[in-house]
Amino acid sequence: MEEHKKTNFLLKLDEIKNLLIEFWGNSSDGYFKSLFAQGLIFYESQLQAELYFFLRNRLNRSYHVWANSAIYICNEEDKTNPSKHKRPDLIIASEDKVIAVIEIKFKPWENIYYADDMNKLSDLGKINNKLILGMKPISSNWEKQKHVEERIQPLIDGSHLNCIIVFTEYESITLPNADLKNLLYLTGYIKDENNFPENIQLVINPIHFFNYKV
Repeated sequence: MEEHKKTNFLLKLDEIKNLLIEFWGNSSDGYFKSLFAQGLIFYESQLQAELYFFLRNRLNRSYHVWANSAIYICNEEDKTNPSKHKRPDLIIASEDKVIAVIEIKFKPWENIYYADDMNKLSDLGKINNKLILGMKPISSNWEKQKHVEERIQPLIDGSHLNCIIVFTEYESITLPNADLKNLLYLTGYIKDENNFPENIQLVINPIHFFNYKV
């Protein structure tokens, strides 16, 4: 990676990391905490939508933000094999590279199983190839989609930010045991339901993050 491209990429990693930390901020008027305390986020899909809206409005148009995009690697044999498809909750790309992959688990009053989400991040972190975004690999108009010009195909090579957001009922959330580079782990739980929003506890765990590996 040329030095100026590497510097630019690291700046973008920092920008996304800082925006996610801002979204998850633990102050009483923090973005997520305020919405949750008002009862405006109670499904995982709503949290995903609010995070998408937040990112899309804060990032300039050099960034692309994708929600639930079906990913397959750029070869024909994978397009009809569902086991080869990954659907991260959010992907952020800029220019020709994936900057971040985000997974969300949100069940405030239930226990959460998120090993599959960690495995998805791990699997995507092992890829060194271009992704085809903005299409449905298994669809009746597959042939038409393939021939759309200027299809966005950012490179994913394991140097991106991995972020997992986990909000559950338990205070002690086990940190993931995953061999992931540049992992940002955002957790939350309700400490006392009688006092909103002060007793919504949000934690930011940068694991292996401040020593960027690109």
